[in-house]
Amino acid sequence: MEKFERSGAWNLPVVENNTYLGFVSKAKIFNAYRKKLQKQKEE
Repeated sequence: MEKFERSGAWNLPVVENNTYLGFVSKAKIFNAYRKKLQKQKEE
């Protein structure tokens, strides 16, 4: 999240050994976090 905040971006590239693997979006991270919180709340 720190990299998102510093860059102001909503999508960041994922790179390993100088090879582009894809990207990760801030929205997907937030959605996954919300789902996890909801699941914990239901338990």
